[in-house]
Amino acid sequence: MKENKLLLILLFIGLSASAQKVKLKNMIDYTAFGMNVLPHEHLLFGGNHVFYKSIGMAVSYRFGIRDFLAPSQFGTPGDLQNFDSVTSNNLFTNNSNKTYAFIFIPSFVVALTHKMPLYFGVGITRERIYREYIEKGTGEKFWIEDKRDDKILPTFTIGTFIPIYRRLLLNVAYDHLPQSVFIGISIRSWDAWDEFN
Repeated sequence: MKENKLLLILLFIGLSASAQKVKLKNMIDYTAFGMNVLPHEHLLFGGNHVFYKSIGMAVSYRFGIRDFLAPSQFGTPGDLQNFDSVTSNNLFTNNSNKTYAFIFIPSFVVALTHKMPLYFGVGITRERIYREYIEKGTGEKFWIEDKRDDKILPTFTIGTFIPIYRRLLLNVAYDHLPQSVFIGISIRSWDAWDEFN
């Protein structure tokens, strides 16, 4: 554990020293919108906003598509008022589904080059569990959110913006929870365009 912390500190010092070599007149800001595309079972949409000179700050945010549609995407949604009754009568089946409602991560940015920032940060994600149950009497199956298992969990991200063509940039990031790859598109502001041309 101590070796990992030391490695992270050395990496941080090295990147910060490298970033100091990048000299920009103006603050550069990129805003990307996109989706977490892999794996497909945890689709989230959102974006990243980055601003930097040699170093800077960023904010990453995501919203869960699967969570937004749940529990209707799993089957018929149940009545929330029945939850206590379902629990006391032990009517839950073994089927459950995990979703992620949102991710929010503030990040630190270092400039790898004039046009390419690297950002990394630690934040939070909200995890929800939906469970299937059998309605007493009818035998029908329904889905309901198990609020006892709602959690706010720590997560982290690391990503970069890659110039593609003229003002167009590709934003690629790794999000730890849920483990997924974010792909976004950004159009460089005219201020940033003037800075680089």
